[in-house]
Amino acid sequence: MRILHTADWHIGRKLYGRERFDEFEAFFAWLHKTIVAQNVDVLLVAGDVFDSVYPSHQSQSMYIKFLGTLSTTPCKHVVITAGNHDSAGLIDMHQPLFDGHHLNIHVVGRPSVDREVIVVEVRNEKAVVCAIPYLREEDIRVSSYGDSSEQRSEALHRGVEQHYADVLKQASEICTTNETPALQIVMGHLFTAGKEREASVELESGVVRDLYVGGTPYVQPGVFGEDTDYVALGHLHVPQTVNQQEHMRYSGSPLPMSFSEAGQQKSVVLVETKAGQVSDIATLEIPSFRTLKRVSGDTDDILTQLQKFITTSQSDETWVEVEYSGKGTDGNLRQRIEALVNATNIHVLSIRNMFVANTSMYLSDDIETLDELTPAEIFSRRLQEALEDPEHAERLTALFEEVTHAVTSRQNE
Repeated sequence: MRILHTADWHIGRKLYGRERFDEFEAFFAWLHKTIVAQNVDVLLVAGDVFDSVYPSHQSQSMYIKFLGTLSTTPCKHVVITAGNHDSAGLIDMHQPLFDGHHLNIHVVGRPSVDREVIVVEVRNEKAVVCAIPYLREEDIRVSSYGDSSEQRSEALHRGVEQHYADVLKQASEICTTNETPALQIVMGHLFTAGKEREASVELESGVVRDLYVGGTPYVQPGVFGEDTDYVALGHLHVPQTVNQQEHMRYSGSPLPMSFSEAGQQKSVVLVETKAGQVSDIATLEIPSFRTLKRVSGDTDDILTQLQKFITTSQSDETWVEVEYSGKGTDGNLRQRIEALVNATNIHVLSIRNMFVANTSMYLSDDIETLDELTPAEIFSRRLQEALEDPEHAERLTALFEEVTHAVTSRQNE
């Protein structure tokens, strides 16, 4: 059996208001070719299919269209879980579209132990997949009214661990009663790193707080079970193993989600199995579909770097984020940059004056109004201006989306 692990597609993600659907189209075309070339039998998508709980029609259409194209490939099973950026209800809502199709597509949005244990079979190989989506407090509510933040945090930890234990128990029973040796695979969308010291951080006040990334509490890798053959994780955008364990991996996002990820090599993970065991794990590099560059320094530094991009770049379009860190301000910087990049394939999306705190200037011919932006876009832009720590930004984004989702759900009741 050949299994391809990917995650964090974030379909619909923008950079400074610029659409990126051409990049997503290119990625899906590449993924389709890779599945064919590598004879992939099973595709695992570990959360954050969409970038927002309110994905556009174009985002949803792209997602459904891609899954439809898999019917012409060797792929026999697809397992998709919801992440913290997804609407669990929307992910589940798509299931009827896939039912009755000769390609077995399994989606898990809302947590449910019975639905999360999925058996996939290809030729004589079997695998039991624990398809565990992102777990919100409302899904595993174990805290009580009046609990302190520390008590709620501890209760959430216990709830996450108990949910994983329940799903793994059911999967283990299937594995042990199966006549054919079956692999055990766990999918998760959460944060783990395998080091106790990373479970908390000490604030300047001396108070220790639990570490959260994207609204998810840190968990130890022991929650994935000792007998698990492979752990397919999503949530962190950089491809990496967990605690140097080759069978526990974050596949990372297929596209750079921000300029801070510019230049990172993106990849997916190919897992091969034989006789009920994992025989090989390899990463497949994803090509870059658009060049992103971040330049910083004083005026001379910035103009020199931009001139170099103009001189050395090929025909492909390059998006640039500029961070001015010179002393004082340069009132002519924007005009000089515009004159330099005019009629080139270099597009400067943002100029940030690091000398003036929380100040951003956008190079755009059109002035956007609040009416043209969604609440999520307004929040995202304000967050980019106010925060530099990506972990805090992910945490606040997750909380914002949970609040807006809860408000919308109540309005629709």
